[in-house]
Amino acid sequence: MMNSVTTSIFPNNKKFKQNNNNNNTESIRNLILKHARLGQVKQVLELLSRITLPKNSPNDKIKEIELEKENIIHTLMLAYAKKGSLHKTEILFRKLQNPTLKCYTILLGVYAEKGLIDKVKQLFSKIEKPDQACYVVLMNTYSKLGMFDKIQNIYSNIYYKLLNSKSLEGNNETKSGNELLVDLTQVIKSNYKEECKEFKYYKDIFIVVSGFKMYYHLKKKEYLLVEDTFAKAREFINNDNINILNVYLQSLIHRNTSIEQIEHFIKNSIRNPDHVTYHLLMVYYHKLKNYDKVEKLYKAVTQLDDIDTQKRNYFDAMIMTMFYEREMFDKVEKIFRQIKSPDYKCYLILMRCYLKQMDSDKMIQLFKEMPNELVNDNLVTEMMQMTLHANRK
Repeated sequence: MMNSVTTSIFPNNKKFKQNNNNNNTESIRNLILKHARLGQVKQVLELLSRITLPKNSPNDKIKEIELEKENIIHTLMLAYAKKGSLHKTEILFRKLQNPTLKCYTILLGVYAEKGLIDKVKQLFSKIEKPDQACYVVLMNTYSKLGMFDKIQNIYSNIYYKLLNSKSLEGNNETKSGNELLVDLTQVIKSNYKEECKEFKYYKDIFIVVSGFKMYYHLKKKEYLLVEDTFAKAREFINNDNINILNVYLQSLIHRNTSIEQIEHFIKNSIRNPDHVTYHLLMVYYHKLKNYDKVEKLYKAVTQLDDIDTQKRNYFDAMIMTMFYEREMFDKVEKIFRQIKSPDYKCYLILMRCYLKQMDSDKMIQLFKEMPNELVNDNLVTEMMQMTLHANRK
């Protein structure tokens, strides 16, 4: 990861080297990679500070280098945050002169992961105009801690601001068409654009907060409040707001809504389903024993471009488990053989199929086929138990 980032700031071309002979660019680049891999943040920052351009360099070139440095810091923050290294992430964040919203989101996420609610609130309050990602971290933190009063307060505040900005938007539309204000057209248009930006901002945040409010009510089985919250948000929702649409779909399923109503909602409201949508529907149709639709949904999932191997394996294991429970072992094996990179769970399900069929030879052969990195003590123990069970039969 670090190599791809640092390559752009230290390109291997003669012109760049000529301008940076004194800095020994190639040597610094290798040192940055070395210290980054070892998690030595202070050394990385010290090395970055040594990357400079001559004083007579063009401003755009200087800005470009500074931006590249910040990109490296941002990438390091993300890497250390994923590893749960709070201290290193904080050091990097403080080094940034003008932290981006992405950097705020990363640090917020680490605080939330560590359960540091006060730090989450303190950092969030410093963000001039938090975006949707920042609100997601904050709302998720409150949701996990059951702090519904905080969610409700933010929801009410954003809704009030949204209605105000919507009202101003409507007033500006009237003014821009008023013939008496022809001379002020440009001023009004400028103001109108700003009001539109404000309206869109609060609209996007309101949808995020509404989704968390709905999910809280859903967990409490307060379906009327789910319905009421969704009704207020519905006029602002578009096809990209899949999270709130998934929460509402989940509420319909929980309420045992008729299949006709659910499919009508999907057809008219969810144009771009994601993996969560498919998961909800596959479980729903499986519960109804509508296996044809389960298979159709699975095929649709396998054709998605934006789904990673981990999520794909999740759906593979899911459909294999469904067929296993119906003792359709041939279908389980057929799906397994179509998987490019089966994970531990997929192997285990197929082994259990062979056990059910009392085919210990196939089970042993499959165990031999497993990549070494998937074999662990738990699997060996379960394998031994399955073999003993097969021999008893």
